[in-house]
Amino acid sequence: MRKLAKVEKLLLKEWGDLVDDIIYLDNAKKMRVRFKEPLDDAFLDIYISPLSDKVYAYHFQLLNGIMFRLDTYPGEKRAKGLPTYPVHFHSETQQNVISPPFPIKNHYLNDLHSFISYIFSTLIGERL
Repeated sequence: MRKLAKVEKLLLKEWGDLVDDIIYLDNAKKMRVRFKEPLDDAFLDIYISPLSDKVYAYHFQLLNGIMFRLDTYPGEKRAKGLPTYPVHFHSETQQNVISPPFPIKNHYLNDLHSFISYIFSTLIGERL
């Protein structure tokens, strides 16, 4: 829970004007964030392993099905050849697996900040 509390603090500090609601799921092992306009058709799910700061999954999805995910799941076969493995980025679809198009520091808070900054700069610019 301590890690998710740090995540919540970061979200509210950096993007509080866009956050509509934060819900803890699965006995507070995961977090779901819903957003205000212009991202009110999106949600962000966050999982961070209680055992390691380097094991996480951040899943941002629009209601139309377009999704972006940054995670460290080593079983993703499409990620094995990437220079950032096991860190990989799903761009728009589950099948499109690439190296993250933003800096990665292999720490859950830094990488979450980079992930959200990338997503928001890409999407919000299109919607304003």
